[in-house]
Amino acid sequence: MPSLLLPVDAVDAVDPVTLPLRVGGDGTVLGVDPHGAPLAVRLFRAAPTRIVLVGSPRCAQLTAFRTLASGAQVVVGTARPQTWAPLVGAAPPGTVAVRPADAPPLASGRRTRPLLHIDDAPPYDTPPELPAGRWTTVVTLREALTHREAELVEHADLVLLQPLVQTEAEVLASALRVPGIDQRLARLPADVLTVADRRGVRWGRLSVTPIEHHSFGPALRR
Repeated sequence: MPSLLLPVDAVDAVDPVTLPLRVGGDGTVLGVDPHGAPLAVRLFRAAPTRIVLVGSPRCAQLTAFRTLASGAQVVVGTARPQTWAPLVGAAPPGTVAVRPADAPPLASGRRTRPLLHIDDAPPYDTPPELPAGRWTTVVTLREALTHREAELVEHADLVLLQPLVQTEAEVLASALRVPGIDQRLARLPADVLTVADRRGVRWGRLSVTPIEHHSFGPALRR
């Protein structure tokens, strides 16, 4: 993932309405980049994958909903099952399971049926046992980013970020230390999604189709 140092006005120029939604070799499309191309994120690999999503539960639900097109099974571990009702209602029957945060993890995914486990456990309780294996991705949801999440971010394979406040941008910059992680992340428009790892940063406008908007709203953080 090459580093892309993007001015805010370039993000503003993107029109997400024209985005072709797909899931394929390039990954799951979550938005549209500043050049009008799909912002695709490879969520599943032939190895355990850890992702941290700093943003709203609705953004996490939108992300999970998009993975269903690849045949994924989605499991949500949470102490607030009512929050995930929109995802359960929008998904085909049997494709999304909402379970207690401390429930034993399910078996690993497989290439034709990858597993997306959303970790929505209370942030500072005893960490739950999480699945690990090939074609298995754990997305840990955090609605706020503090110094207590720094280690979590450091060990993630990928970080998905909705616009941050200044203190959160400082925590992220300290944890990742890559070009593009700086105070600009606190000045981005509300519908921008940042994709970051240790190789660099990409930005794009979060896209929501009319059908998805009916279930998840605009999926913004604030």
